[in-house]
Amino acid sequence: MRKGVLVALALVALGVAGVLALRSDPEVTAGPSSSSTDPSSGSSAPAPRGPVETRRANDAALASVDPSRAADPFAAKEAELDPLRRRMRRHPDDIEARRAFLRATSSGISHAQWRERADVVLWFIENHPGDQALRGERLLRGADAQLWYDTDEAWREVVADPDVSTDALINAAGWYSFGDPAGSADLYRRLQEREPDNADWYVQEARGRYTAALEAHADPERRSALAEETVQAVSNALEVAEGRDRARVLAQGVGAAIDTGDWDTAQGWIRELESEADPSEDGFALRHARWSLARGLIEAGDLEGAEAELLQMGGEPPPERASSHGAGAPIARLLLREGRTEAVLEYLDLLEQSWDPAQVDAWRQQVLAGEIPDFRYRPSAP
Repeated sequence: MRKGVLVALALVALGVAGVLALRSDPEVTAGPSSSSTDPSSGSSAPAPRGPVETRRANDAALASVDPSRAADPFAAKEAELDPLRRRMRRHPDDIEARRAFLRATSSGISHAQWRERADVVLWFIENHPGDQALRGERLLRGADAQLWYDTDEAWREVVADPDVSTDALINAAGWYSFGDPAGSADLYRRLQEREPDNADWYVQEARGRYTAALEAHADPERRSALAEETVQAVSNALEVAEGRDRARVLAQGVGAAIDTGDWDTAQGWIRELESEADPSEDGFALRHARWSLARGLIEAGDLEGAEAELLQMGGEPPPERASSHGAGAPIARLLLREGRTEAVLEYLDLLEQSWDPAQVDAWRQQVLAGEIPDFRYRPSAP
């Protein structure tokens, strides 16, 4: 009797072991749903996976090689920020921890981490508005309406103090340069009073006035008033600006002077720019000035003057980047809308001397067909 029981138990054990062995064999457990046989080779190949299965497999593979690339792309950032959070909670006045937090959250962060960064920025504005950590701070601009108002209110309280530090004025002026360029220009004017020999404050004021005028395009009266302020700011900046700063200021001045109707000043500044500019360094400023002048000429009805400006650009080299357009493209498009086909065709003849002839000829055929090309340069392969 005892011997029979032992034999039965042995058989049961062998059965369980066999089942476990079968379950551990991938070729058995995979079954027909996860593999297929290639009739030509007789080998077993993995069956196609759906998108969800593929993503999970990729995530697992990435995580096994590089933990920072696991399914949660911000997990590594969280691990980096946690010690800083603990330091800030334990020591609310720990400025070094907050500086480190801003450096750590300068890029590659989640929305929740971005909100934390915003709170740290506000802390600096309220407690240390002149700190270097705020220099060039731009994360809050336009990204969140409530944060914009909160930060704006904090900065206004800071700059309302007539004895505010110069560093705080610099930080505030930089912050407002995107959200309120006219307000930024006013702060740079205050900086000029403190440091009259610092050319950058004059250049930045001119930039702020010019940007504010451009943003007021829907309000002609306001744009005209801002353009007059820009002309004055440009005149002041030209007394101290040098090099590339001077070229940029001249280009801004051309557009502003045209908006005020002061053609003599605009043409004088563009000629000065042409004589002083280094095409390799100041090419963008020169193209921008010429475009502003041609635009103004077209708006004033001087189409022949605009055509002359366009033809001056016919000798320009082709763009370095594919799908870009040359400086004359916006002017050519405006002239085509005015029916000035002959001037544009002459411009294309000039371009053909240094640009891809096939590309230029394609534009020519569009113009002859009454179309307006996009003039984006897409040279044919050599």
